[in-house]
Amino acid sequence: MAGGTVSGRIRGVAQWALGPLVEKIRAGGETPESAAWAMGVGMAVGTVPLPGAALPAAVLLASVFGLSQAVTNASMLLAAPLQLLMLTPYVQIGLSMPYFQGEATAQERIQELKDIMGSGMGAVFSNLGALRGALAAGVAAWVALLPALCCFGYLMALPIARRIVGQKGPAANAAAADLAAAEGEPHLEDKKSR
Repeated sequence: MAGGTVSGRIRGVAQWALGPLVEKIRAGGETPESAAWAMGVGMAVGTVPLPGAALPAAVLLASVFGLSQAVTNASMLLAAPLQLLMLTPYVQIGLSMPYFQGEATAQERIQELKDIMGSGMGAVFSNLGALRGALAAGVAAWVALLPALCCFGYLMALPIARRIVGQKGPAANAAAADLAAAEGEPHLEDKKSR
């Protein structure tokens, strides 16, 4: 890559990766708070320790809480790489819960999980049956931590959402567009289309 600094290249990659999410938030006419909740829930759901469960969980939670499906799903996809990273901590937390105490020692389950994960992603999917106790413990821990994860995600996403939507939300943006039209000046969207 000729020219440009490292920070410029990183900014370009971030804009490429986050561009669709930013457009969905701007087009959705949401307040910064509702966009931040959708992003927070999506990030929390993206770490579910059960392969294949993230999308149904994101759709369900977005529907139940009236959040933007597009923003929740896009945020979930951005957090998806954390799914395997968080699997072992969730299982460790879950195995410390009273219900899972008699199943096997936590160290045996964690070692079994590490052995299978060390064999590659295909081994994780082919050994889901052998991992069902550990995955059940991980899902139980994830469910117990979900409200805190969503709140943490909301607090992380709120400054970003305020910057994307604008501090005062879509109503203020619409009022600014009306004022600009009354003064004969093109608004931001009108400038983009030219």
